[in-house]
Amino acid sequence: MADPFQREAQLQLQSTYYPLGFELHLKTNSEDIVKAAEEIWGGAVRLFDETPIELRVIVNPGGAMPTPPLYRAQAHLMSAISDAENFVICDYTRNLAVCRVSENVAKNRPFVAFYYLKAAVNYTLAQLYLTPVHAACVAWNGRGVLLCGDSGAGKTTLAYACARKGWTYISDNESWLVRAAEGNLLVGDPRRIRFRPDAPTLFPELEIKENERVPENIQTADSCQLARVVYLSNGQSLFEQIPLYEDHVRNAHRKSLDKLEKLNPLALRIRDLDEAERTLRGLVE
Repeated sequence: MADPFQREAQLQLQSTYYPLGFELHLKTNSEDIVKAAEEIWGGAVRLFDETPIELRVIVNPGGAMPTPPLYRAQAHLMSAISDAENFVICDYTRNLAVCRVSENVAKNRPFVAFYYLKAAVNYTLAQLYLTPVHAACVAWNGRGVLLCGDSGAGKTTLAYACARKGWTYISDNESWLVRAAEGNLLVGDPRRIRFRPDAPTLFPELEIKENERVPENIQTADSCQLARVVYLSNGQSLFEQIPLYEDHVRNAHRKSLDKLEKLNPLALRIRDLDEAERTLRGLVE
């Protein structure tokens, strides 16, 4: 029987990951996709008992490298399309994302991981369970401090400076509030940190840093309960930074972010990293 839609494509490579603590079942026909998934989600632990997300990735031979995809959405569907051979479609009502890429795209693991795999999974999680926050997070004795600010405000720099002084590192600039959890539970990706090129001028040990992996001497955790919110710059509200989703999803995000206003937000301008770290520690000790 003809299968022009590749409905019966053999996705014999199957593995399970826990991005941001939620179960994900990956099905693919490509070892390169498995390696890309391992690089971004390997080591993440299960935190929640929700219906698993299924991500199917079909890789076809050949193909030139495309431009980054355009992201579009209507109702419960989201698409990320580069061209006819490289795209992903998400249906969060089915906990399902289907991706098709060419072999050369799959071999470019940072590209396929960022533009397709993470985009599909994070979009689905943002619809179902999580509220994204453009902020870093560190914790002192389990009490989290959310560091909010525009790009370049120093979120990652201050988070790393705190981690060097014994804080627990949770996330750099992508933090996620768990909407259904008690309190103000936040999850992040503590295995990865993205520095600006001039970071070694502040932290000499980063001169030999070749990837985004967090240094082994830094204490990390996948989640924490937020105790305080600190704004490092004036800018868009946290709610306005979230893309326009369906009304019921937007309302859920607003309720989640409104809870942060009860944490006595503080404005802080970084003049000296040591001084800023002491100020943060004074908020949660």
